Amino acid sequence: MTAKRIGILAFMVTAIGIVVHWTQVPQPDPGANHARGVNDEAPVAPAVRHSHPDHTPAAIATHACAGCATHQGSVAPATREADDHRAGVVLTPAEASVLEDFTDTVEDYRQAPPAHAADATADLLAAAEDRRPVMARLIRDDAAQAFAHAMPPHEIAALPQAVQARMERHVTAIADLNVLCAFHPDTGGEHRYTVVLGEHEYGANVMAQRRPHGPQRDVPIYALVLDRLVAVHEQAGRPLAASEVAARGLEPDAHHALIGETVHSFDSVAGMEQELAAQADTDTVGITAHPEGGSQRLLFIRVDFAEDTGDPTSASNLLDLTSDVLDPYYRENSYGTVDFSGDVRVTDTLRMP
Repeated sequence: MTAKRIGILAFMVTAIGIVVHWTQVPQPDPGANHARGVNDEAPVAPAVRHSHPDHTPAAIATHACAGCATHQGSVAPATREADDHRAGVVLTPAEASVLEDFTDTVEDYRQAPPAHAADATADLLAAAEDRRPVMARLIRDDAAQAFAHAMPPHEIAALPQAVQARMERHVTAIADLNVLCAFHPDTGGEHRYTVVLGEHEYGANVMAQRRPHGPQRDVPIYALVLDRLVAVHEQAGRPLAASEVAARGLEPDAHHALIGETVHSFDSVAGMEQELAAQADTDTVGITAHPEGGSQRLLFIRVDFAEDTGDPTSASNLLDLTSDVLDPYYRENSYGTVDFSGDVRVTDTLRMP
């Protein structure tokens, strides 16, 4: 089924406490969001839970991913394919030209004599507007390339305020990093990631080495933010440039990195990189144990919307999903202690507001 604003709100009423759900999170108004150690030059604008507009899930499971488990080291083929669709985004010639033109325009702005400053600023503003959708696509679809093409924060700070407002922002913060699993009975599974900053949750594109196997609480992250899009770097913090070191009055011969809201100093680049990697260790995860098992009950609640009507999938597909995917998956991964041979019900399609 093609991507629609149609979903299945499915609840597993289980003794092990697994809840599978899909929701559309209301869009909070943009505003300041500096809870729990957010460090950047501007507030992070709130974002919707799901960052990729072309992938509407039928169901999302927090940590317990039906049909696409990475927790035990096994990845279902459908999940692997879905995850890999974001890797290796190829810039079109037009997009590459936009990025190159922006770089050239920045250099022209820096070298412009005072008499031509206004024209150089106008050209730079136009180039930043052209660059913005290209960076947005990279942040959404390819975190590694987004960071590769991002302008360093100390260089952004030297641009006119109007241009800075159109640029990506480098954010270091203490946040929650969550992994979700979208599973559609027709198209298979796909991992999704969210970042919780303060009271807001953002759909996030996470570099492969940083993708957690389960929820991480109060961990340092280094992210790029543009509008409602977030890309998370594989390292937990950001090395400081020489100009930032000088501005902060830090030891010039040492190496410094911003992790959360704290500057850490190191004797060597290797030591700094080792610490940034250690702070981003994806194995540092708090997993809640579920000691009870047994046969689980499952309720699928099918929904549609006024502007996009129709059954999201058939009741028979969902029953097949339960017997052919969910039941064997949980039997295998729980060593026979959990199964879905219990009561399985599918509602009629309900109209959402």
